This record gives sequence, structure tokens and C-alpha cells, in this order.
Amino acid sequence: MFATKDTITSISFNQDSSCFIAGRVDGFSIYHTDPFRELYRRTFQDGFGVKVCSMLYRTSLIAFSGDTTENLKKYVQQCATYQAQNAKTDAPKSKFQHLHSPAFVPFDAQENQFQPNVVYIYDDAVGKILGRLRFRSEVFSIKMRKDCICVSLANQIYVHSLSDLTLLDVINTADFAPPFGLSTTEDDFIVAYVAPGMPGRVGLNFYLFSDSDQQENEIVRRYIDVHKSNITALSLSENGQILVTGSEQGKQIRVFQTVTQTPICCWKRGNDPAVITGISLNKNLDFAVVCSTKGTVHVFEIPQFQEYQLKRVRDMLEGEDVKTREYRAFCKFKITESNLQTCAAFSQNLNTFVILTEANEYWKVAYAGERGADPSLRAKWMLI
Repeated sequence: MFATKDTITSISFNQDSSCFIAGRVDGFSIYHTDPFRELYRRTFQDGFGVKVCSMLYRTSLIAFSGDTTENLKKYVQQCATYQAQNAKTDAPKSKFQHLHSPAFVPFDAQENQFQPNVVYIYDDAVGKILGRLRFRSEVFSIKMRKDCICVSLANQIYVHSLSDLTLLDVINTADFAPPFGLSTTEDDFIVAYVAPGMPGRVGLNFYLFSDSDQQENEIVRRYIDVHKSNITALSLSENGQILVTGSEQGKQIRVFQTVTQTPICCWKRGNDPAVITGISLNKNLDFAVVCSTKGTVHVFEIPQFQEYQLKRVRDMLEGEDVKTREYRAFCKFKITESNLQTCAAFSQNLNTFVILTEANEYWKVAYAGERGADPSLRAKWMLI
């Protein structure tokens, strides 16, 4: 997810990359990935813009935050006033009281503008906000699955239940809102994030739900040292089996099995440094597409690997640093302009991927089934 020019504030794909959502200064738009078309657009009244946004598959459920930080100072001042007014009450003190307490929701009666520190759960089918999650700082990223929603702040990730918005977990991350991943297809799920402290370390939180009422749900935490420099992009497969990471150096992209925390392979992008800006895996987990600031998009082939049930992570020890084979790119596509921030995802059609750029461009690229063959541009559109 990244910001674009003019009226579009952010773009992000849904869980299976069949659609993507664009936040706008006056609302949001939903697009079909391939073939490219705008499915619908929602425009709110003046002052109600959308910045960070996410959609749940192809349902009508949308999560978003406001498009401006100007009202955040006003919100903090009003919160201080509310705190002073309620200081003498006997309300229970809670570490996460600011998320749910009515005393800290000054705009709930009638909001003048969507706030950048509030996540709104919006049902487009009825045109109604179903719930809010309010935080003390700006929201940088939102991801959803069928039963939970994850919200990334500058150095924390909040995991909430999607049914009643109860808090499940708070994860401390590295500073400056690093990327994170969320598995979506299994009942148990994983949140992958950039761990604080040591550069290049990824944390894996396994959320394991009990099969019987006699056992309690469990959170298992694991860590992997993947790079020597700061991580700028990571991708977690839908089933949570594969983790792919890229760094600010961008010469190598590393692939890991999450349950065993062991490396599967290492991909060689090039000899010149380039920041990795986006990584996406296809549904069959045999190819990955990687974007960088060099203006190139590489397609890599994923070798065969062993899959495990996520619950088996309890029996696994920390993964060993095993030397892996280094693979070259399957093919490479060059965008006309370099230094553009881009993201890409595989299309539902075979051997096709889609590139979105911060210049509001949509590129549809097809690649052959042979290694080294040059991909071909099939379509190019502008998002307006």
C-alpha cells in the first residue's frame, strides 16, 4: 500500500488480489484487477476523505481511516478536556481504555471529518459505519481476514476481533510503520512483522485456536534473522506457509518456511542496491513478483517445499541458519520511469501480473512459461 498523486491517497489489493481499493480525498473506489475496470465509487460529503483503506475479499466490508492529520491535534486537545472532566469518576482504569471508552469519543455524535487515528468499519451494502477503533496516533496500514482486523501504527500492531472489535493482541514493531503480513485462508493464522531492536529481524505470531472447550487459545511467538539491513517489504502467503522478505539493500530476497523457520531459497535481484517496495505471491505458491525502486519488476520461481499444519509450530525448535541455493529471476520487466513507488500482484489469468504505480498507472504484463523470456505489456490504463 502506498500513496499516489492528486486525488488518490492510497492503493491496496484485497486478500486474493482479485480487486484493489483506492482511497480518495472524497471517498474510495473499488477496481477489478483483470480485466481492469472500476466496479464502483463512493463519494462522501465535503471533508470526509479516506486515506488508508482495506477491503475484505469481494464483500461490502471496508475498513478505512481519515485522510488528514490536521484534526488530530484538535482530537488530542479534546481528549485532554474529556480526561479532565472524567478524572473524578470511578471508571475502571485500563491500558487500552482509549480504544473503547465512550469518554474518549468526542466525535461519535456527529463527526465533522474522518480522523487519521480512527479505523472505521464500513458496510457499503447498507451505507453505514458498523464500528470504530480509535487510537492515539495515526493509522498507517490495515489488513483484514474473515475473523480479525490488524491495524498498524508507527511502532505497534493492534489485532482485534472483527465480530465484536475486542482486542486480541498488541505487537511491538520496529519504528516508522514497517510492513506486516497476515495469513487469511486457515482458521489459525499468522501475523508477520518487523521486530524491534535488531535490524533485519522478522517476528512471527501464531494465533492457534483450540479444538475443544477444555483447551485455551494460544499465541506462539517466533523470530527469524533474515537480513543485515532494514526490511522494507515482506509478504506472507494466504495459508501462512511461506514468508518472503526484501530489504533496503535489495540485492537478495529471502524465502522462509514459517512453521519451521527454515530458509527455502534466496533470490538474486541484482548487483546494484535498490529498495524493495513490494512482494506478492501467486495462489499456487510457485511464483512471486518483486518490485524495487530501480523501476524493475522481477518474477521469481518458488522451489518445492514441505507444508505443515500451523499448530505444529509448538513442537518445532527455532530454525537453523541453513545455507540455501541462490536463484536468478525467472524474468524481468522494466517500467519506463525509475524511482516510482510500485506494487504488483498476480492476476487470476495464467502467467499475468498487474503493476500499480504512484503515478496512478495500471500496467498489465504477461510473461511466457520459459525462463529468461521477455514479458510483454498487454494493457496500460490511468486511474482517474
